[in-house]
Amino acid sequence: MPPSQRLAQWRDLLRQRGNALPPQRARGPRPIRTRVLWLTLGIAALGAWLYFDVQSDLIDQVGTATSLELTQLRLDTVRNTLTVAAAIGGAAALLLSFRRQQYDEYHSTEQRITELRIQAVQQLGSDNPTVRIGGLHNLERLGDQHPELRQVILDEICSFLRLPYTPETPREADATTESDPSAGGVREPGRKVDAQREVRLIAQEILQRRLRKRSDRDDRPVWSHERINLKNAVLHDLSLNGCALNNADFTNATFKGDTDFNDVTFADDADFEGVMFNGAAYFKRATFTSDSHFRDARFTRTAYFMGAAIKGAADFMGAAFNGAADFKNAAFHGDLFFRDATFTRAAYFVNATFTRAALFVYATFTGDADFRNATFTGEASFRSAAFTTGASYEGATFNRTASYGGANFNRAANFKSTTFNMGGNLRAATYSHVNLKGSRVRSGARISLPDGWSPGPLDYGYRSIVPSSPTDSGEEAPSDVPEGEAVP
Repeated sequence: MPPSQRLAQWRDLLRQRGNALPPQRARGPRPIRTRVLWLTLGIAALGAWLYFDVQSDLIDQVGTATSLELTQLRLDTVRNTLTVAAAIGGAAALLLSFRRQQYDEYHSTEQRITELRIQAVQQLGSDNPTVRIGGLHNLERLGDQHPELRQVILDEICSFLRLPYTPETPREADATTESDPSAGGVREPGRKVDAQREVRLIAQEILQRRLRKRSDRDDRPVWSHERINLKNAVLHDLSLNGCALNNADFTNATFKGDTDFNDVTFADDADFEGVMFNGAAYFKRATFTSDSHFRDARFTRTAYFMGAAIKGAADFMGAAFNGAADFKNAAFHGDLFFRDATFTRAAYFVNATFTRAALFVYATFTGDADFRNATFTGEASFRSAAFTTGASYEGATFNRTASYGGANFNRAANFKSTTFNMGGNLRAATYSHVNLKGSRVRSGARISLPDGWSPGPLDYGYRSIVPSSPTDSGEEAPSDVPEGEAVP
């Protein structure tokens, strides 16, 4: 493969990974090793000696020259040898002087960079908001000019955002109109903001500018980094739309106003454990390349995960969704845990795909639970889940066991046109009303059906699930398979 083609493939791979390059290290002048200097001096001395020896042999072979001429030739040889040695010594001294100048310039530059960084950090501690904003911009400029400092500067900006912060005004960024920030959402007019909050918004904007994935036509620098640490931070109207984040840690952070993580690529683990979203949370089309942690997270308003791709395990245990939870078209490639999760309003998992285990054990659905056309490739467990209002699995496909033992459906449970390929336990749940019309179970699968339903005739490897009581047409549906046994 030609080097140019290999380089192009490498660039494409980096672009797919969200331009998440490893941090660059500082490159200074390499020191000249002592043994190299001694070797150079030895080679120079050996060369001079060989030159003198060869010239002396040539002089001795001259037979017609007088004694005075031979002496003159020998003196010329010595003089030429010394001249060559002096030239070599002068070149070595010039090289050493050049290297010394390089080191002096390098260390002077490093010292100047350190002083500028310290000065910028000191500016962040100023009581004057204008001075703090200037410090942030100075840090950003240093990061642009010196790639090896970008991780350090990101750490300093994140540590600034982690500082304790109390809004100066009681009316904060929570009161916003819930509109998609990536589409230019409108904020509620007349809201007062404090100066410290404005400084923090500048810091957030720097993160967005320097971490956003670069397009083909975009020549701005994308800061490589190893981590983003915003534990316990208070963040206002945070927008990291289209960014690439490595080892993002937002543990116990508080997000005030709408939060925009649309189209973000989370490389390595993404930690949102114990976070509080006071506004709408947008994770549309976000990609989680590894595990994601949302344990005990609180979503005050709507949580948008439409089209999100979670390739590792997803932990939503104990999470509380006080607004709607929108997971339409989401793809869960790893194990999914919603144990003890609470959905106060509607939960949408329409067209979602669950590649591995999907565990909704002890989950509480106060609003509608919509799993229409969802695909469960791994185990699906809704044991002891509580459905206060309607629950719909219409058109869903369960490729492995579907377990509903101890689940409670206070309203209608809709399983119309559902496919059970490995059977399951639906009988142990409590139903107010259940509808399994048009559903089917693969022949040989072990399934336990609710009262009033049983497997029907075999058709192309599947048995339709039909009412075991008289149907709407007045005919008695066939029932030749006992409940809980394998379907022939």
